[in-house]
Amino acid sequence: MKTILNSITRSSIIVAALLFGILAEVQAQKCKFDFDKKDPISGDRVRRNSYKLKKQAFTVSYYRKKDEFKLELNMVFAGARTFSVTTSDQLVLKLDNDQTITVYPSKEFSPTSQATGAGVYTFYAISYNATQEQYQQIAENGVVHVRSNMGGETYDVKIKEKMTEKMKTGAGCMIKG
Repeated sequence: MKTILNSITRSSIIVAALLFGILAEVQAQKCKFDFDKKDPISGDRVRRNSYKLKKQAFTVSYYRKKDEFKLELNMVFAGARTFSVTTSDQLVLKLDNDQTITVYPSKEFSPTSQATGAGVYTFYAISYNATQEQYQQIAENGVVHVRSNMGGETYDVKIKEKMTEKMKTGAGCMIKG
């Protein structure tokens, strides 16, 4: 009887250890990055994940280098636009718990326009200062709506539930380092 109990206990420990290893592996696989490299000068790890919220026209990215957190916004407009994004313009993220996070550009950003066979397109690539605490809020609650205020206009994008979960997981991964 004692031998059977020892065998069951050993087997339970082995099974538990295997399950723990599998769960750890699955958890580790969740953290994938679009960009994950070391800075060649500082040696700091740089990570980025991008989330296309409106095809190619509205993309939000998470960025982290050491203790520096940023939110990035890339927007594409049909036609020529000439306004610059100033440090007083905002990117507002509405969370699932009805709270909002507001971030401001790290500097002034100018557009880039390009003529193609289909017409003229204007591109904006804006980097907003963010904090680890803001990323923590996103990781805990998820983003359900994004609003960009720039050039005197407002641009709104409602986030689909599946994308909310991806962005939530991505924010958690950025915090992990």
